[in-house]
Amino acid sequence: MASIAGIRLSRSGPVLYFDTGALEINVNDLVVIETENGEQLGRIAFTPDQLLLMQLKDPVGSVLRAATEEDVSQAAGSLF
Repeated sequence: MASIAGIRLSRSGPVLYFDTGALEINVNDLVVIETENGEQLGRIAFTPDQLLLMQLKDPVGSVLRAATEEDVSQAAGSLF
């Protein structure tokens, strides 16, 4: 079974669902995700253990890695 987390791409944006693979994550962690628009920075809103199966939708992409300081500085204009 996939490990799905809820991630926001902006402070007030909708929660989208991404496959975290084997990555250990916590709420408010910044991660780099793969979307149809390329790599983007996102913030964990819900961890896989906080989601009920009935809440899950198909993941829209994958979590690539935990965000580094460089990732955060490149996204300096984001609302995070």
